[in-house]
Amino acid sequence: MQFLFVFAACLAVTPFYISTTAAQSQPCDSETALSETIVTAAEVTTSYGSAYRVETYYRTPSETAARFVTQTPALMAIEGPFVWSLTEGGAVLGGDDERRFILGHQFHALAFHFDAIMSNIEGVKGIPFEGKLHDGRKGFYPEGGAAAIILDDNGKPLGLILSLPGETPLKIAYGDWRGTASGRTAPYTVIITHKDNTYTYHYDEVVFGVGDQQTFLDLYPVPPIEAVAKFRATAEKCAVSNTQ
Repeated sequence: MQFLFVFAACLAVTPFYISTTAAQSQPCDSETALSETIVTAAEVTTSYGSAYRVETYYRTPSETAARFVTQTPALMAIEGPFVWSLTEGGAVLGGDDERRFILGHQFHALAFHFDAIMSNIEGVKGIPFEGKLHDGRKGFYPEGGAAAIILDDNGKPLGLILSLPGETPLKIAYGDWRGTASGRTAPYTVIITHKDNTYTYHYDEVVFGVGDQQTFLDLYPVPPIEAVAKFRATAEKCAVSNTQ
């Protein structure tokens, strides 16, 4: 399956819903705190001849986004308890698959914040990767599926193996580590192997910063979804009260 385009096609036609309980949760205290942000942008080429651009934002697992610049552009975001997508066809709520898909494209966040994104973390030895055995850690998506991060002898991430429900595992390899403006080094090439297809991400932007809930609100206007708009209104009150 050419995973990006199958997802993009589904977004325009599939409605999703979210529980009333989740919609009522308003994590003001935690979401308004300052924490690290990671902004990236990459040109992507595929083994089957396609090319597109991906731009991502990450602050927490409940505040992250991925924009796919293709012939059918799509913005997908996790905002508090909600997952939403915006395309030329309109805006829809998403479910567990879309949440995993968005988080699964936060390659730098997975490299540096793996333990915050996954649950039930445990160490693993002897993971086969790129022809050698390496140590690492594994964890689980709360919505289902698992991931393992593979580390070199110095603890630097070499890559990931993502095992998602109903899919063959995806291998993600990090490369071309370079310094960023923040002084941290980060991978500027990410190669995904899924079945017989490869997706090569060449990053022209990797920025480590600091932000809070207001940062997300400023970057991504509220989509035309009533439940998200109500949640956003409360989030904006949280952001304002936090500055007073």
